[in-house]
Amino acid sequence: GNTSLLLSLAPQTAVEGLDARLDPFVLLLTTVMTLGAGLLFGLVPAWQSSRVDPYHALKGAGRTISGSRHGLQSGLVVAEAALALVLLIGAGLLVRSFARLQTVDPGFDPRGVVTAAYTLPPSTKVERQAIVARAVLNQLHGTRGVTAASIGRPIPFSNELEGAAFRIEGRTLPVGEPTPQGDRSWVTPDYIQTLGINLERGRFFTDLDRASTEPVAVIDGKLARQYWPNEDPLGKRIQPMSGEGWYTIVGIVNHVLPSDLASDTGRGVYYVSLYQRPMPMGTILAKTSGDLPTAVAAIREAVHAADPSLPVYDVKPMSTLLADSLAPRRFAIRILGFFATAALLLAALGVYGVLTYAVMQRTREIGIRIALGAEKTAVLRLVIGRALRLAGAGVALGIAAAILAGRFLESQLFEVRSFDPLTTCAMACAVMMAALLASWLPTRQAMRADPAVTLRYE
Repeated sequence: GNTSLLLSLAPQTAVEGLDARLDPFVLLLTTVMTLGAGLLFGLVPAWQSSRVDPYHALKGAGRTISGSRHGLQSGLVVAEAALALVLLIGAGLLVRSFARLQTVDPGFDPRGVVTAAYTLPPSTKVERQAIVARAVLNQLHGTRGVTAASIGRPIPFSNELEGAAFRIEGRTLPVGEPTPQGDRSWVTPDYIQTLGINLERGRFFTDLDRASTEPVAVIDGKLARQYWPNEDPLGKRIQPMSGEGWYTIVGIVNHVLPSDLASDTGRGVYYVSLYQRPMPMGTILAKTSGDLPTAVAAIREAVHAADPSLPVYDVKPMSTLLADSLAPRRFAIRILGFFATAALLLAALGVYGVLTYAVMQRTREIGIRIALGAEKTAVLRLVIGRALRLAGAGVALGIAAAILAGRFLESQLFEVRSFDPLTTCAMACAVMMAALLASWLPTRQAMRADPAVTLRYE
């Protein structure tokens, strides 16, 4: 029902495995709050009406709105406008931040790349692991429409980072200094061609890098700047703390964002050849010049040809992995945008209600003004001026509240300040425009007031 609808709007990674059900306590609490709000806002007008003097009401003085009621109505409308503006500014900031994130260069090109994961049985021998990987890629390289293919583990934005400490040959760490750290990735030779990663210096892996040859590694620019800031890392050797042998650094590639467009782990990456250190699992990447379904079919056929019993899973475009990383932010924009729109609508309805009631209360006054020769533009200024004053007060209060609330939103923003003049002005104009639109019907009603009919009625 409604719970399923809400879960469908949320990011899949946030609700995966979540057993969401209607809680009786929450239901009771919301019911009590709803009834309480209805009683409160129903009893206050009733209490104010009970204070009206019957004598003055019969004489017609009751048509003039009391100061306390006027203040309460205006105060509520101002509060609604202020709340709407705060929510609109928050939604606007998130939208601008989201737009900035979509322009961030992740360090690779996801266009046209399809990914699919596979896992060999744990008992598979190391030699067999390398044979399967080579067979899959050889099949893909001969497939029409596939321009590049490779295997990697982990791949960017897969949320499977492999952090690993390592030591640097010839370097002794002072007491208390942390061990060098980096994210580790196993890849095949065409990995950088498939993802469009730039080779900055040296070389990348080739088919000649095998288990029987000297172990080599490729590092990214961030790792090079962290641990070899004033020297050339090419030819240097590193050793993972897991106890493997030494790897000679033969190349440097550009840094790739691992999992988030808005932030980085702060660690560099070092790559090792999947052919030198085979793995029983990995993610196949196929870059295609054609449509994505063709690439998906090519991957499945290549895996089936290499090992008919080997299943593939998590088949999705690389662009989807990037989009999934933005899903929580996209969900926040939807939720905040919904409440901001609802608050703006309520504020407009509040302005409409107050102005309509005010016009009804001042029908006699408006009729007399028109009878005495007042221009209808004066009546127009009277009604619209009231709307703009209410909305203006709400905007002023809302801007102040947004400045205070902005600090709680800073962690969700990217290259956008919590107080952004452009966003604030745009949303303030939206609130003022909503107030003007809401005042249209009351203004029209006031402009059409017939002095003769009004005075005869009075």
